[in-house]
Amino acid sequence: MTAILDQKPWQLDPSVTFCPWRPITAATSPAKSSKKLNFLILPTDLVTAPLPPILSLLKETEEKLKAAGYTATIMSNPPRIIETTQRIANGLLGADGGSFTMGLLSSTQEPKVPWIESRLKDNPPKTLQQLYALGVKRLEIQKELLSALWKDETVDAIIMPVFPHPVTRHDEFNSANFTMMWNMLDWPAVAIPAGEVTEQDIQKKLTETKSISSWDEANKKLC
Repeated sequence: MTAILDQKPWQLDPSVTFCPWRPITAATSPAKSSKKLNFLILPTDLVTAPLPPILSLLKETEEKLKAAGYTATIMSNPPRIIETTQRIANGLLGADGGSFTMGLLSSTQEPKVPWIESRLKDNPPKTLQQLYALGVKRLEIQKELLSALWKDETVDAIIMPVFPHPVTRHDEFNSANFTMMWNMLDWPAVAIPAGEVTEQDIQKKLTETKSISSWDEANKKLC
């Protein structure tokens, strides 16, 4: 087992979990550990930019991690391929064209909520060739991000907001890709509460008014 893991197969195969053969000594603080944990903070999927309250929370997270003795860096230039994750994830999740969900709604005569009304359609299902192409693209993204974010083995964990905006009113929710991209990548992830959004945070103005996509334009309207 040691000989196999010493070859670092996770650097070549995105389906292999990073797990070198090593003794691990638990430490209650960075001062008691021989290795200082390194956190990479990813602020955006390059399709939707986080609103000021989320940016403030990320900065606060970075400062608190550093104050606790860890290494933390907000990534200013994420790999450009990240912006393709939403399109590929949507393609895979909507492989049946929405017919299964639409069929359930029709059988119960349950009306669609306003947020879904304009998004959930009964479209033709993907062909086998289209599914193959999505699978190939997914693997390409997995490999490229594996190399860009993990290959040098200096990063222990990636931190990213769950959404690009604070909690919204009903039917104002925007992009789900901040979590959906990790499902598409098939990487382990967990959501934890962090900080609080105050009225002062909500009143903060956008520093960048130019939208990078239609999703981002809709997101900015929440500010």
